[in-house]
Amino acid sequence: EVLSPVNLCDSTDAVQGIGNPYVPPSVGAVSLNLADDGVTTVNLSAPFPHPSGATSALEVCSNGFISVAPGNGTSYQPNPANLRNRAFASFNVWHDWALSPAANVWFEEVAGVAYFTWLNVPSYNGTVVGTVTSTFQMQFDLSTGSVDIVFLGMDNTSVSGWQAGDGYVVGYSPGGGAIDPGSIDLSAASTSCSWAWTTPAS
Repeated sequence: EVLSPVNLCDSTDAVQGIGNPYVPPSVGAVSLNLADDGVTTVNLSAPFPHPSGATSALEVCSNGFISVAPGNGTSYQPNPANLRNRAFASFNVWHDWALSPAANVWFEEVAGVAYFTWLNVPSYNGTVVGTVTSTFQMQFDLSTGSVDIVFLGMDNTSVSGWQAGDGYVVGYSPGGGAIDPGSIDLSAASTSCSWAWTTPAS
């Protein structure tokens, strides 16, 4: 499936359908060993430029989002308003993921790109861990500030039994009360399996 470029947040953030491919984690990748509803900070080899500045570390939440600073929480309940009102910018495939030691987020840096891969992670089906898995990846280019979200395969059958945990919110938000651009059906947009966000030149 190909996803066309859309502006998910506001006019200051460009979205381009570059279409970088999925990169399987290499033998050098490390598991972040995130617990369910867990979070960890990952240090980068170089500062990552983003619309509100630059950061030398990213905060990774098991529930499918990466933030440019600590403080966005670990909620498993995807909600567009909460996404826009987070304290800090975040990149999201926000969902109630059910991570475990065997199905986790893998991290590595290769040639100046930081790769975060949710590898074969299940969702909740009812209040137990489902059997259908998803794999997706966020790619942060440390020199350009572009971010690709690449989907390899996604669970579209499990139904969470936890309140408001079943939906998906996908995209970027600068946080701090960002403007709501309205909804868009990404499945009907076009034909790509990745998006890239770039920070426009000032």
